[in-house]
Amino acid sequence: MDEWRAKYNVELRQETWATLWDSLRDSIFARRGIEVSEIGTTWLTRLVGMNAIRPFEPQEVQYIAGRDAFSPAIWQNSQIEGDKRIWSIPLTLDARVIYYWPDMLETAGLDGKTAFQSPEQLQVTLDALCSQAETPWGVTTHLDTLNVQYIATWVWKAGGDFVTADGRKTCFTEPKALEAIEQFYKLYAYMPQQAAPIDTEQLINLFIQRRIAAVMSGPWFTERLRSHLHGSPALAQIRTTLPPGPTFLGGTNLVMLSHTPASSERSAIELIKRLVSRSTQEQFYDSFGMLPVRSDVISNVLASDDPLSSCYMNASLYGRSYPSVVRWGLIEERLVEDFAAIWVDIQTSHRPAKDIIHERLERAAQSLDLILAQ
Repeated sequence: MDEWRAKYNVELRQETWATLWDSLRDSIFARRGIEVSEIGTTWLTRLVGMNAIRPFEPQEVQYIAGRDAFSPAIWQNSQIEGDKRIWSIPLTLDARVIYYWPDMLETAGLDGKTAFQSPEQLQVTLDALCSQAETPWGVTTHLDTLNVQYIATWVWKAGGDFVTADGRKTCFTEPKALEAIEQFYKLYAYMPQQAAPIDTEQLINLFIQRRIAAVMSGPWFTERLRSHLHGSPALAQIRTTLPPGPTFLGGTNLVMLSHTPASSERSAIELIKRLVSRSTQEQFYDSFGMLPVRSDVISNVLASDDPLSSCYMNASLYGRSYPSVVRWGLIEERLVEDFAAIWVDIQTSHRPAKDIIHERLERAAQSLDLILAQ
């Protein structure tokens, strides 16, 4: 941070994800303060709906990097459905992949290349792994956006979605989507049986202790594994693969707030250009483990022979993002709440999981549809 302040003469503020939204909101309402910000890709539609950010001109996009510097899958997070304007510039990559112990699969007579290729095959694999691990499968279950990201893979694989293309009606209670969500929650039978929600730290510890055979997680899991298992031969044994459907593809993007003075716009563009430059992207990866978004950097640092990072290269090409509708933030907030509550209900209630899922999601759909139709 100090190096960037001195080198580029810009005022930088470091925020946590827990405080960034509030800081952004304060700047937006005051119409001063933050001028360029990193945001989660799922925040984009909300900020556009608030008229809080301004689009980038085509010549600015070309000057910064050009859209060809990014894969189409990554670039899709820069725009909103039905709007040709470019609202943000990709900065870091995020995706969901499966980490697993290959020796457990081999002992169970399974091939890692095919063991997770479909939801049906995944269940066959987990059945076989019951004899090899205390618990075959693990995902986090606490109140977090991760639940929506995991479930998206199953919903998209089934041909479903969460909301219509025009953003006017939910569709997660349509038969394809509901069946896919039920299929995902059936995996609870293969997970740690405990009353408390599973958080990231617990999931990492259980996996390192080889008490879980396979987990679904994101880039931070790689960094934590490298930290916990530094110098251990066990690290080289772990493998990754794509989940059994289109993987969630997100990350962070850079935006320019609409209150940015005209006199500051050129400096803002220069800052964004430096942040997405090849050298800075490589530095972010080397120093912090942040996955790059530029295709030329991805192919360079996410080596195909690295069992922990190569899978993310494929995710950057074939992943899928949430529907880019203006009220996606509202939909996501409700789903985060209900998906976490479903885990709790399944753990503590004697009711069939199907009834729990249908009841909660139908209630959520009715509530959201009233708002989306306005």
